[in-house]
Amino acid sequence: MSLWDTSTFAKLYVPEADSALFQQHADEASELPMVARLAILEMQRVVRFKAITGDLQPGEAESVLRELREEVARGEVRVVELDGAVERELERIMRICYSQSPPLLLRTADALHLCSASVARETEIVCTDKLMRAAATLLGFTLFPPA
Repeated sequence: MSLWDTSTFAKLYVPEADSALFQQHADEASELPMVARLAILEMQRVVRFKAITGDLQPGEAESVLRELREEVARGEVRVVELDGAVERELERIMRICYSQSPPLLLRTADALHLCSASVARETEIVCTDKLMRAAATLLGFTLFPPA
């Protein structure tokens, strides 16, 4: 049903001011959270950055990353692999976004999240990034949080 981008997915692991809203959305969902493989990779940077900025206690980054790996291994987080289907979808989505007038200058990482959602036949994108939300709307996804 929903694909989470990295910044919103991270809110489930590292508390932020609005984490409760996203945790509630995850808890109320009929399916487990889905992310692109890219989000799992990007979590390395997010969690380590939060550690050096003091948002996590010393040693907590490793605990968060271990928890994430374990949840993925147990199937508690669904992961869309970056495969040929995602690559083909990337070409289609970039063509759509960049052919708009004015062009919607979608970044590659954001496009990969959207491609993963499309390939997995998800209908909702969970993200807060304005550009990614604009592209998701253009592509027919619903959004959380709502506008």
